[in-house]
Amino acid sequence: MGKPLRVLMVEDSEDDVLLTIRALKKDGYDPVYERVETAEAMRKALRKKPWDVILCDYQMPKFNGFAAIALLKEIGIDIPLIIVSGAIGEEMAAECMRSGAHDYVMKNNLSRLASAIERELKEAKSRIKNKQVEEALQVSEEKYRNLLDNASDAIFLADMAGNLLEMNKKAEELLGYSREEVSGINISRIHPAEVFGKIKDIFNEIITKGSGYVNDVSVMRKDGKIIPVDITGSLIERGGTKVTQGIFRDISERKQAEEALRDSEAFLSSIIENSPHAMWISDPRGTLVRLNQACRNLLHITDDEVVGKYNVMQDDAVTEQGYLPLVKQVFEQGTIAKFTIEYDSVRLKNLELREHVSVVLDVTISPVLDADGRVIYAIIQHIDITDRKRAEEFLKQSEGRYRTIIENMEDGYHEVDINGNFTFFNESMRKIMGYEREELLGMNNCQYADEENTRKVYQTYNRVYRTGEPVKNFEWQIIRKDGDRRDIEVSISLIRDTEGHPTGFRGIVRDATERRRIQEDLRQAEERYRSIFENAQEGIYRSTPGGRIILANQTMAKIFGYASPEELMSGITDVARQLYVDPEERAKIQKMIEKHGFVRNYETQLYRKDGSIIWISMTMHAVRDEKGQVLYYEGMDEDITDRKENVERMRKALGATVQAIAMIVETRDPY
Repeated sequence: MGKPLRVLMVEDSEDDVLLTIRALKKDGYDPVYERVETAEAMRKALRKKPWDVILCDYQMPKFNGFAAIALLKEIGIDIPLIIVSGAIGEEMAAECMRSGAHDYVMKNNLSRLASAIERELKEAKSRIKNKQVEEALQVSEEKYRNLLDNASDAIFLADMAGNLLEMNKKAEELLGYSREEVSGINISRIHPAEVFGKIKDIFNEIITKGSGYVNDVSVMRKDGKIIPVDITGSLIERGGTKVTQGIFRDISERKQAEEALRDSEAFLSSIIENSPHAMWISDPRGTLVRLNQACRNLLHITDDEVVGKYNVMQDDAVTEQGYLPLVKQVFEQGTIAKFTIEYDSVRLKNLELREHVSVVLDVTISPVLDADGRVIYAIIQHIDITDRKRAEEFLKQSEGRYRTIIENMEDGYHEVDINGNFTFFNESMRKIMGYEREELLGMNNCQYADEENTRKVYQTYNRVYRTGEPVKNFEWQIIRKDGDRRDIEVSISLIRDTEGHPTGFRGIVRDATERRRIQEDLRQAEERYRSIFENAQEGIYRSTPGGRIILANQTMAKIFGYASPEELMSGITDVARQLYVDPEERAKIQKMIEKHGFVRNYETQLYRKDGSIIWISMTMHAVRDEKGQVLYYEGMDEDITDRKENVERMRKALGATVQAIAMIVETRDPY
């Protein structure tokens, strides 16, 4: 086997094509080729298949080399084009080369063609590789620029002398200078004089140690405004040269926040005092140090009665109902404790305050930590939830009915939180996923899907979250515990709390794997049928009972002299009148199909588009509806004109031979 080569031959002479192909084979190639001789045919061939080289005749009746070069440029495909001509002069060949041809070879010197092709193929590969390198460099540069410009902090590049070379968009916003204005100026120009000593120190540290950091210094904007910043610097290499990179973080908001924090302490104190829920604050030993007005009202107490005197650790209700370990855990470990206390009467130890039969209080103890993580105070909040507990009991009964329906559904049902973690699912959902119930609870979608599907799920759930509109029949692929991939179809909607805030998502899931498999099988079957249809050597067609062609392949169009199936279908509206030499033949064939269900290898004469007559071997059958009515005819036509003519020539030759033998016999013996 020779070297494979895909050749598009732009040539009007089949003989010249064969000579060229023979020369290529002789020089070690195994060419696959297609011959075209018009612009349209060349355009179609270039779009249909990939080619290694184009061999183009200089002058043809309907096309020429210059037009072929122009067409190749128009389409924009980098394929070597070599002029192969028998009558082109050197001046015209040079003009072709200037227009875009890669070489030219005379038809009487095809021995040079293989080396020209080999050279051009190597140059084409080199061009492609260079283009890929250029594109990769461009992408890398754009990626660097995008990262720089999309950074949330101001970034500056400076040379080893401190002269600014480049900055990002955030730096432009920070300083109020354009990139052109700041380029080349020294870093000393963008800092107030009083902080430049710190800036000089960090710059020297970056140069000597490779990195440095300074906090709470200032830069000066173009308009003179002073901005507080933290600076992180490092030594990097850019284009083979070492430069310093400074990352400036605007801390104006942080400075303002520190100022606002002092104001917020008074504000928070006001919030605690005016909270509708009863709250008090205790020290680490459990002694009450402060309470709010709602607490005074709930317990009918004053500050003088309890502040510094009451200890939550010694509350009878806490001790008797078993919540004391939780309370101690708050103070010892700094965690939050939540529990419910039911009172027959609200009271503090040794102090009966007021009667309140069967009150239920939600108690939350939240630690207040210092910078070292030690508990310095605990905020204890009481919320009367008596009415809510009654409502919860009613909801519990309703939820029991709801869960029964969900658990008996054939489709999978699930609920997830805002982050996509399973919070509830029915048995059908568990079977679809293939996990045990304990394993599936709390799992996130990224744990049972690949990266692409995880991204699809995130985008879809995010759209539902943003718009509030449900999504129906969203398809994606999961990976079961056993590694089996399953296609599922999901309808998703948003879950909201009583105040309308999104808390998660619910979905109905259907396993669509089998349906997708059937669809894929159908698609592949259709592709196989289409390939057979398009590449068949026989003309394949479909026609209505009235004689209109409604489907045809390229071979069918070629048999009857049409450029395309579309031209054939639009041009033939009555096959009996337009195609059959004897129009009665179609009715005869229809009767045969009516009787036998089909005709096979039926030979008849038909007209081509140019009026010439050809012999056709026809196989056809009828396609009917459920009532037996003919919907259309399907068939295959084979052009047997050459065969019929050969048989006729052989018959005539045989007759002449017999006649000649008879004459010889008569001459020898007239009796």
